[in-house]
Amino acid sequence: MKKVLIGILVGIILGALGYFGYDYFFKEEKEEQVVNEEQNETTESTMEIEEISTYNEYITSQFYGTLVTDFPLEKTETDSDVIIKRADIPKLLIDNEQAKALNEKMYNLHEETIDMIKNNNNGSDYSNVNIDYDFSILDNIIFIKINYTSNNSRGGNNIEYHGFYYDLENNQELTSEQVASKYNITVDKINSTLASFGYDKTVSSLDSVAMIPNNSSINVVLVGNMDTPTIEVTIR
Repeated sequence: MKKVLIGILVGIILGALGYFGYDYFFKEEKEEQVVNEEQNETTESTMEIEEISTYNEYITSQFYGTLVTDFPLEKTETDSDVIIKRADIPKLLIDNEQAKALNEKMYNLHEETIDMIKNNNNGSDYSNVNIDYDFSILDNIIFIKINYTSNNSRGGNNIEYHGFYYDLENNQELTSEQVASKYNITVDKINSTLASFGYDKTVSSLDSVAMIPNNSSINVVLVGNMDTPTIEVTIR
């Protein structure tokens, strides 16, 4: 009987040791896994922040403003109560004469709207205006696309896209022709791509389009028509 009791006691002790050893081992392993996951998440988060920070060190907004005024004419049923003008103009954060000249060019493109917003005076203009921009970097070239849209209840809509390009390696602005040549883009190639996508639209010059990277390819953006006001096709 004594031997049986001793055997049972030994079994209980070994079982308890096994349970606590198992629990300790896997608890430690789980805690280590959680720590590693947290470290990985922190590393990924830090890398993402660093990537965004690096990506944005080249460009910011040199002007951002909004003007809201009452409709300046006697209203009809189709007129809105207010006129809104908003402008967000890009700026290269590069300190040389070439970059400064490009910044001035981008500012002057819609200076009339900027002045209205600055002076808080819409005059008799009754067009709603929105100006903003997109940018991307590929092969050490900054691609900037400035988007302009205006609409009013009596005069229809107007859309414009303007492309600007800056070579970081050589510190100079690039023309549309220089960028297009680098990526083997021609007017004929754009028109054939438009046709292959079923667009009844052609371009006559590279200055009438804006180019911006789409991974390793280039998106060509241009004004369309009433049904498709914006056309964007990828040139590979």
